[in-house]
Amino acid sequence: MKNKREVTWYIFTNDGHTNEVIARELIGRERETESANYPLTMCADGIERPLWECSGAFVTLMKQNGNDPNLHFKIFKKEGKYGPIREVKFIKRPKKKRNYFKK
Repeated sequence: MKNKREVTWYIFTNDGHTNEVIARELIGRERETESANYPLTMCADGIERPLWECSGAFVTLMKQNGNDPNLHFKIFKKEGKYGPIREVKFIKRPKKKRNYFKK
């Protein structure tokens, strides 16, 4: 059985509107204080980005909202306590067609 590693999720916003939406959602859902911050964080590709730390449930919610043309963001994760922060690419796979009626 595999050991489950601790995963820390992050969201990087690409514009001001998305940043405001995510800040409002995070403060309302996960943060107790209005002073939610997103410090510059070094990623595995060598670029410093301002990342919002969030829960896996919030990442799932944002993935569902990913079709909204007004929201521009990228999702990152860190595995373990000292792992590198890497971008996560979610691949939408087509549903497998089943042939119920064989000829």
